[in-house]
Amino acid sequence: MRNLVGEKVGRLVVVDNCEHITKKGKTVAGCLCKCDCGKTKITARTNILSGQTRSCGCLIRELNETKIGNNYGELTKTTYQPVHHKRLKDTWKNMKARCFNKKKKEYKNYGGRGITVCAEWSSNFMSFYEWAMVNGYRSDLTIDRIDVNGNYEPSNCRWATDWEQRRNTRRNHYITIDGITKVVADWSKELGIPDYKVVRIYEKRNSRIYNVRNERPVIQVDIKTGEQVGEYKSIVVAAKAIKLKSASNITQCCKGLKQSVGGYKWAYKEDRGSK
Repeated sequence: MRNLVGEKVGRLVVVDNCEHITKKGKTVAGCLCKCDCGKTKITARTNILSGQTRSCGCLIRELNETKIGNNYGELTKTTYQPVHHKRLKDTWKNMKARCFNKKKKEYKNYGGRGITVCAEWSSNFMSFYEWAMVNGYRSDLTIDRIDVNGNYEPSNCRWATDWEQRRNTRRNHYITIDGITKVVADWSKELGIPDYKVVRIYEKRNSRIYNVRNERPVIQVDIKTGEQVGEYKSIVVAAKAIKLKSASNITQCCKGLKQSVGGYKWAYKEDRGSK
């Protein structure tokens, strides 16, 4: 049996071999370890070999404490137990299933294309967990491969929003309108309509996209007086005039989904005229 004395795993250095009593009361081969923080810890030999135990517990506490008080609201202050542990565990399991389980319907798009999970993550959940905690994990984000043809590994993964995920896919559909080419997700965000409608309208050569972008004048209304203070030939022109990054907010206001945008109320000219 390999002698682990002197070997280092994470923050732990094995200083001696010993016995370890598990939570179920079973005696197994163990290791007496010294942590970088100065504390000692006895853990099962198998935990050292697998890399499952990497510190005396100080590493997770430090990672968790950095999150306390910020806007994530993810952690329990008293116990330092991350309430998002289960979500990350599910992410880890699903990631491996897509790449290794041929019975999964997603396998053909991942493992079937040669995409795999790096050894560092596939055999050790805590390694994946620690990477997630120091690389921008939030409960409203999902794991995304930067190179869609690359593997799940630290250098090729990030935590992304749903919109970022939609922009980063092999099935990206580029559409050109008025000489400007963008992926469907970008047009969807700008025009304020779902992806499938952008594609359907474009493929059918329907004029609705042109109308939404160019032929539907919008009016700008003062919130306090209710009087019209401006008129623009399109939501895109209006957005540029008041220096908005996206025209979709004005679209939502015109549809009644928002009360105001940029300090004004907005409406399509024909809708206001029909009232």
